Amino acid sequence: MEFKVNNQLELSSYDVVVLPLCEGQSVDHKELLDVVKPYLNKDFFEAKKETYFTISASSAEKPVQIILAGLGKKEEVYFETATDVIGAGVKQAVSKKPSRVAVYLNELSDIVCSDKLSAIAKVSALASYRFDKFLSSSKEAKKLESLTFIDSHEDAETAVERGYSLAQSILIARKLVDEPANIMKPKKLAEEATRVCNEVGIEINVMGRSEIEALNMNAFLSVAKGSDEEPQLIVMKHMGDPSSSEITALVGKGLTYDSGGYSIKPTDSMMTMKSDMGGSAAVIGAMHEIGKRKPKINVVGIVATCENMISGHAYLPGDILTSMSGKTIEVVNTDAEGRLTLADAITYAIEKEHACRIVDICTLTGAVVVALGEEYAGVITRDDNLWDDVYKASQASLEPVWRMPINKALEDKNKSSVADLKNSGGRWGGCCSAGAFVGAFAQDKPWIHLDIAGTAFIETEKPYLTKGGTGYGVHLLAELVSLWAK
Repeated sequence: MEFKVNNQLELSSYDVVVLPLCEGQSVDHKELLDVVKPYLNKDFFEAKKETYFTISASSAEKPVQIILAGLGKKEEVYFETATDVIGAGVKQAVSKKPSRVAVYLNELSDIVCSDKLSAIAKVSALASYRFDKFLSSSKEAKKLESLTFIDSHEDAETAVERGYSLAQSILIARKLVDEPANIMKPKKLAEEATRVCNEVGIEINVMGRSEIEALNMNAFLSVAKGSDEEPQLIVMKHMGDPSSSEITALVGKGLTYDSGGYSIKPTDSMMTMKSDMGGSAAVIGAMHEIGKRKPKINVVGIVATCENMISGHAYLPGDILTSMSGKTIEVVNTDAEGRLTLADAITYAIEKEHACRIVDICTLTGAVVVALGEEYAGVITRDDNLWDDVYKASQASLEPVWRMPINKALEDKNKSSVADLKNSGGRWGGCCSAGAFVGAFAQDKPWIHLDIAGTAFIETEKPYLTKGGTGYGVHLLAELVSLWAK
């Protein structure tokens, strides 16, 4: 699909035109005005916030549909409003299976600056995405060939290119999450990471079982034991500042499928467990974006990927593991597996890659979904400066975060009477005690934890997103790295 910019609209060139308007706003484009004017009234469309109205019209040459998208009162149009409404309009347009779509923004020249235009291009690309590769009907369906933004700003083309490029990195993560678990196995995830890194010149090293065993990553290996699929340790490097010894690690949870192990999940809960590698998808997508931006900073992306399955080899409740760090862990719940893989991945980041700052991102707990729904990622850190930076990156990326507590009482929930730690602190405060468990392996390095269990995979439609993988975290991590770059 092509993303284009034009400063003039020829109605006959498109199958669908998305026209966002504020309340009481007229239309300067004569051909458009002739079509929409009869409908700009209280009986049809008043442009109230998040309202939509479709007009079927005929241009000089062929039929065209115009989707009116309401922004509400002009003085109340915020950044999020514009992106949500226009993105939703594009999603409606794409659902009509057109070949060519236009988004007419010339009526919003005083609202849509270049930064907003970049965001609108990003969400429009995301709105155009459908995971339909397994639908027989999709092979015959007409594909969207082009999406054109009608905008007369001098830097419109640059802004649209920036937003579209970012969307491509986010879409990498969405596709990885949406693939079913019978296809997206650990080795397949490693192959996709390799392809993505090669595309943008990111160094990558993939290690298999024997190399992981040599590293004594026993917590990670214990989770992988129940599966016939070989675990993979994926290490991606962007050394953007060779003069610096400082290295930032982005660590993503990579469970390509989680049955819960012997602490087995109910069937309904297993249905979406292909998404339990949402953190790894975010890291892979972010490394793709970092490879394109080439910031002056050293970043290592680390993914410990495996399946959590049941067999005669699987780890059991009551097992005691010795992690790569040397800390011992009592297994009280085999469905609290992601934190075990993260424990060893973080230790690897510090001891082998010499990371001095750790960001981990994971679909870790159902508790964060109970607390924050599908709207916010839960963030845990002891470092106020790290929190401030993540919050700034969240604001810039429109990926919401909410800080959750961590203190000694929550850390003590993970104490065991037979080992250094147990891998679950229980139901109450589960998001926080799980984060505290992961943080116990950060070795006093600056560390921040993002639990994206509610935001990485959605089961309800969003304004510009379909159900399934969202790619949450790609933009946030890329913004965070850019913020830290010199």
